[in-house]
Order: sequence, then structure tokens, then C-alpha cells
Amino acid sequence: MENQSFTITVKLTPQDLMQMNISYLTRQWNIWLFAVLFIFATLRIGVDISSLEFSGYTPMAIIVFVTMIAMIYGVFIGSKKSFDKFAQEERTYTFSEDDVYMESESTTQRVRWSDMVRGLCLPKYIMMFHSHNAIHLIPARSLTPEQYESIKITIKNKVKKPKQSGAKRFLKWTAIYLIIFLVAVGVTQFFLAE
Repeated sequence: MENQSFTITVKLTPQDLMQMNISYLTRQWNIWLFAVLFIFATLRIGVDISSLEFSGYTPMAIIVFVTMIAMIYGVFIGSKKSFDKFAQEERTYTFSEDDVYMESESTTQRVRWSDMVRGLCLPKYIMMFHSHNAIHLIPARSLTPEQYESIKITIKNKVKKPKQSGAKRFLKWTAIYLIIFLVAVGVTQFFLAE
């Protein structure tokens, strides 16, 4: 931060939480697998309804379809439910070279940059994870372009990057390739079943 500190005030809206949930979910690789399954389930149901012949795949397609609708609905309802008293409070953040200090009506918190688990700088938001399930959400509208860039550079330089061991990386890529293979086989069987 070039030895400068600045203070901003943040007031979140329900739309901020919903857009943050959607932005965060779309950055996860596994949600795209569910999206592909949803598309194929929808196509399977459409084919069965148009031909009035229901195959053995129809119940599975309906289960996947209903599950995806429930997940999408859960994002919207979860965003509204998580907009509790604490989320509605106005927060004051002070960013310095060493830490971030947050103060609101009900709490204060100081988090060192090096203690943060992760930081994401998206065009509309900055998400600072101080644990795996607790974040500070800063809408970009609360920041000047210089402040946004300063926080982005600080996150890049000071927030520790999680290290993956070779075994974890191997397992992760093996799982990804296995899923791609299984989806390819499923798609092939889907189209050849006709």
C-alpha cells in the first residue's frame, strides 16, 4: 500500500450478497459440471415429452433437473436470509500496510494481511477471506479506482497463497479427467440410445 492508509465506509444491499454468491459460485469448476448435467437433463426430458415415450433415463433426468432448480433457488433464498442485522450494518474499513481494521455498530475486527486465507478481486467486489467460511465483502462502488488497485496489489503481495502438495494436485487432476471422461461417455450413450 506504499505506506499509506485509507478509510472507507461500506453499506451492503441484498443484491450485493446475491451477486457475490453468484460470482463466487461461477468461479468454482464443479458448478460447471452441474450446469452441463442440468442441460442434458433438460434435453432428455424435452425429448421424452415430445416423443411421448419415457425411457429409463427420464427419472434420473427429472432428479437432476429438480436438484438444479433447488440449488438455484437456494442461492437466491440464501442471499436474502443471510442479509441479517449484521449484514445491514454500515461498516468502516481502514486499510493499512499491515492489516485491515473493520468497525461496525456491533463489532470490531483487525485482520493482518498475512493471516488472510484468500483474497479475490473481481470487477464489482473485493472478497477478503479471513477463514474458509468467513469473508469481508467490499463492493467496488465503495472504492476509488486508486484504492481498488492498492487493495488488489496488497492482496497479491501479502495474502499467503495456499500451497498444494504434489499428491493433492495429482488427485485433483485425476478426478477432473475422470469426471470429463465419465461425462463424455454419458453424452455419447445419451445420443446413441435413440
